[in-house]
Amino acid sequence: MDSLVNNETIVLLSNEVQYFEELETAAKIRKYIKQKNVSQLPESIQDIIRKRQAQARTLEESAKTQIDKAIVGSTFFIAGEKVEIKYGDAKSKLDEALKQLIESVYSKLNLVNTFCESDADILTILNGEPQQSGFAGMGSNNEFALNEVSQWLEERHMSHVPVSMGDVQRRYQAIPYGWREIDIAALVARLIVAQKIEIRYGGAIVGKDDKNLVRYLRMKSEVDKASVSRRIAPSEEDMRKAVKFLRNWLGQMSIAEDEDGLLTFVKDTLNDKKNRYEALIAEYNHDRYPQKDVVIRARDLMVDILSQKNDNVALLKRLLAKQDDLLDVTEDMEEIETFFKSQKGIFDAARKLQVNLQNERDYFVTDPETGNKISEINAILGMQKPYGRIKDLSELMQGVKNAYGVLLEQKKEEVRGIITLCMGDVHTLAGVGSKANDEVRKADERFSEYKQKVNDATSLTVLDAMITQLQNYKDQVCKWIESILHEAPPLPGEEKPKKQRIVQVRRYDVFPVKRLTSREEVDSYLESIRKKLYDTLEANDGIQIN
Repeated sequence: MDSLVNNETIVLLSNEVQYFEELETAAKIRKYIKQKNVSQLPESIQDIIRKRQAQARTLEESAKTQIDKAIVGSTFFIAGEKVEIKYGDAKSKLDEALKQLIESVYSKLNLVNTFCESDADILTILNGEPQQSGFAGMGSNNEFALNEVSQWLEERHMSHVPVSMGDVQRRYQAIPYGWREIDIAALVARLIVAQKIEIRYGGAIVGKDDKNLVRYLRMKSEVDKASVSRRIAPSEEDMRKAVKFLRNWLGQMSIAEDEDGLLTFVKDTLNDKKNRYEALIAEYNHDRYPQKDVVIRARDLMVDILSQKNDNVALLKRLLAKQDDLLDVTEDMEEIETFFKSQKGIFDAARKLQVNLQNERDYFVTDPETGNKISEINAILGMQKPYGRIKDLSELMQGVKNAYGVLLEQKKEEVRGIITLCMGDVHTLAGVGSKANDEVRKADERFSEYKQKVNDATSLTVLDAMITQLQNYKDQVCKWIESILHEAPPLPGEEKPKKQRIVQVRRYDVFPVKRLTSREEVDSYLESIRKKLYDTLEANDGIQIN
């Protein structure tokens, strides 16, 4: 029969009950009324129509009662087979017929006997331990449904047929299963937790703790993008070797021995180390710290092993293949880690001192002891592995700083003396009661500022530069005072006097450095000075010695 093909239930009503004529008469009345605009008809006609409507309702109620009786006495055909339903009213018999149809068509519907109602139920499964099915072979807690899905996925795997989560959902929502979408997702979640299958999205394995996993199991727009495959577990031997190696490598005994726990631990450990090494590599952007190549090699090793993170078997095999490299790089990194934790501060301070002294090394030409200390600091900073010598830097730096402090105070005294001389030259040139008093006052204020700069100075180079600045400023002031003092307005009728040509010479140019040990050498030295001044005066009107 067609019902066998279409999975239908046919109800053959009893012909002992008459209901057709009543339904037909009621239908004719309804049809006639629909063709009329009742509100426009005379009141008498409207009254007749209302009575006919009441009659139609009575006929329909009567027919309904008769049909109920006909159903009770009906013959039922379910999925092509005649079935006798002995007891019950019309509703009960129809319910029973549909129930038997469902059981016939969805013959495996009852394999699911524990149900989920929300995503929270699935998350509970994913976050929990593998569930027990009670007494094996009893089918409780969806035992048979779970076996059904697992077996089918195994067959697909053996046949090398790819399966998506969408394929799983469509198969088990259809005949003969008829399972709900959420219950199918829950069954797959249990297989994931039991480590029998794995979900991949975009080629990458989706962990059971992935926040998107429930979406991949349920959402229509995602299920066809998520693949479902039988999980190929690492061998017991590889897992045993991996646990033993990790305990030895990390000095840690509490390492999970189940596949999921072990692989999660491996990935987390390698990721943490990779991130740590990348953070250290970033430190090398700030200075030439030692053994950057070792840190890069360590980082690259972690990246190499993690390149297999999407395949648990391959990841463990790569880990085991790189055991010696991991042990070597960890040993190499010990001193580097110690350096960044406890020695970097001293190294940075020594580097700063080195930079500060790079243009001031000549100041220590008469202090070979301090020069040797500076050389030793430079040598330590340039070593490939300076870790054992970094402890010496503090004492070396302190020695250099002490010597530098002495030179700095000496240089400050020298500059203060020059300031005093410059002020004396200005005052002497201006004289008492001079009309250049305003310029003298301004110069005194400026020289006072220089004194404060000397007090605040921390660099020999800065102080030396200040000497040149002082002398240049003093020369400018003296030249200006000279012009003020010799400026005289011409008398009426007289020509404006010709401007004198005054040459500026520095005192140290006139009196060069020389050691004199006899009267003859003194006379000779003075004679050379006299000749130099005479020669200069020949070409000028005057000489200003600064």
